[in-house]
Amino acid sequence: MLRKDVKEVKKFNVELRDLGGGHPMIGVKIANSDILEWSVQYLDSYKNVALKNPIIHLVPPSYPTVLHPYSDRVICSTTNQSTTTACFDVKSLYIHPLFGQNYYIIANLLFWIWFVNINVAIFNALPIYPLDGGQALRKLFSITIGKKLGEKSAFYLSVSVTLVLVGLIFSLIMVPYLALLA
Repeated sequence: MLRKDVKEVKKFNVELRDLGGGHPMIGVKIANSDILEWSVQYLDSYKNVALKNPIIHLVPPSYPTVLHPYSDRVICSTTNQSTTTACFDVKSLYIHPLFGQNYYIIANLLFWIWFVNINVAIFNALPIYPLDGGQALRKLFSITIGKKLGEKSAFYLSVSVTLVLVGLIFSLIMVPYLALLA
């Protein structure tokens, strides 16, 4: 315990003993030590991957792929190669003091809330007139062009930018189908 009036730091040497070997111990017990050992070895391989490929952070936690270190598929395929470790379920790795096994569900829920929220924010920033990006574009045109050409021309310019962007989005959807008609 650190207090403001004490300037001294004490160092304690702690030794973890085998719980079944005649040494009684109260308090600390490492459950599923084979999961912990596997996790440390397996996650060491991901230290540089996150720096080289930042897109790995966008993979949802429930997506079973090699990109995500704690997916069911990766854990089973990695541990089945070894004879010492059993195949673990992902839910056994996510244990929270308050939520327990439901932490996996809450982690997925929070991921998808984040994902939808970011996509709505990006969509809202598009320079299409009714959205916030379009309002900002109209204000920018009003400040820069509105003094010279008038407020009405700034409005028409922002509406024309909106129509061009909507046309581009619409063409991305429709052009592949038009090629099928020919």
